Amino acid sequence: MERLLPDRLKEVWASVERQRRTAEDATREQERLIDEHRLVWEQALRLEAHQALEHSALEELAAYFKGIDRGELESRCREATRRLKADWHRGGGSDAIQQFYDLNEGHIFDLIWWHTLRDDISPLAYVVAVDFARSRGCRHHLDFGSGVGSGAILFARHGLGVSLADISSTLLGFARWRFARRGIPATFIDLKTSRLPNEAFDMITRHGCLRALDRPGSNRRPSVRGPQVRGVHFRSVRCGTG
Repeated sequence: MERLLPDRLKEVWASVERQRRTAEDATREQERLIDEHRLVWEQALRLEAHQALEHSALEELAAYFKGIDRGELESRCREATRRLKADWHRGGGSDAIQQFYDLNEGHIFDLIWWHTLRDDISPLAYVVAVDFARSRGCRHHLDFGSGVGSGAILFARHGLGVSLADISSTLLGFARWRFARRGIPATFIDLKTSRLPNEAFDMITRHGCLRALDRPGSNRRPSVRGPQVRGVHFRSVRCGTG
């Protein structure tokens, strides 16, 4: 099995400790390896072959949120994390917290901008997961907490059947629209109303910060049961605010 990016990077820096290469050479090799993964990510997501991923994301937003100009869309993207943080700390009862996840369109802007890799390359963990899945012959992928669907698009581009599960009807609606626009088949599961099927997946990804729909002192929690799975559960974490 071909070594995955974390193992390759570990070996690069181990060679520095063994004085077999300089730190400058190791830095160049690290950047080369990361750029390889960045290219895989960008090729899977962008709408046109030579289009910058940032421009592709804004084009998608303009097509989905008709009537909003590009400048306003970019502003919403750049401000999304701050606004979501303010909405979260504004608080409210358990219904307000559920609506924060289920209905707040700010998550669309926050996630799709994050996936442009402008400020954070952690979404490239999905590329590592694809490499792992393909090396193990995985065929059926579930993205648990699928957000705007970028990770599942990547998996679908590499030949896996994909299912997207989320508690947000707003995010699932946007992801469904993205898949339809690309002509990619997928299954969409609203975790508020549906249970995950057992033994239907041999690869599950869970990328990002999962927060319960409650606050200290609240007695209301969502009931989301994970599936029985014969395969791999690949989890990584986005360092965010909240």
